[in-house]
Amino acid sequence: MDFFALAWLIPLLPLAAFVFITLFSPFYRSRVISGSVAIVAMLFATVLAWGVLLQGATSIFAPHGEEHALLASANPSALAAEGEGEHGKIHFDGFGEAYTVSVPWTVAGESFFRFGYYIDAPVAFMLAMVTLASFCIHLFSMGYMAHDEYPPGHERQSRFFSFIALFTAAMLGMVMAD
Repeated sequence: MDFFALAWLIPLLPLAAFVFITLFSPFYRSRVISGSVAIVAMLFATVLAWGVLLQGATSIFAPHGEEHALLASANPSALAAEGEGEHGKIHFDGFGEAYTVSVPWTVAGESFFRFGYYIDAPVAFMLAMVTLASFCIHLFSMGYMAHDEYPPGHERQSRFFSFIALFTAAMLGMVMAD
């Protein structure tokens, strides 16, 4: 399984939990459901982040004799005209591989603003640590607030899980930004 290709899901899973908890009434009215949605989203994000870290760690020990070329065209204007993104693995000696994904987002004169993510060894380590810490915080919060009673229907606790999922998504997006 190529975890680098699935890395874009890491910040989107907590963002999806935020959207589901906020917009759908059953998630927002139940502390257990909203907390469970946030915890499950963070669990999957943590598994993906640790997969990225382990896949990157194994690439450090791979033979360094071969160079990896960009998978897409190197000409940004031709790339943007086609509407396709730029994906690639670039080898750094002793540091493993950096995985980049960059897609044209909007036109600004003759150039394009790009949207994408960049993963190298420090980013992979930060993704693994941030997702693990966030998962532990989500899990701890569920147990810590188990005996708090807020009438009616625990909306405050559901709002807490919604906002902490949004915060985690923003933090992971900042870590991965290219």
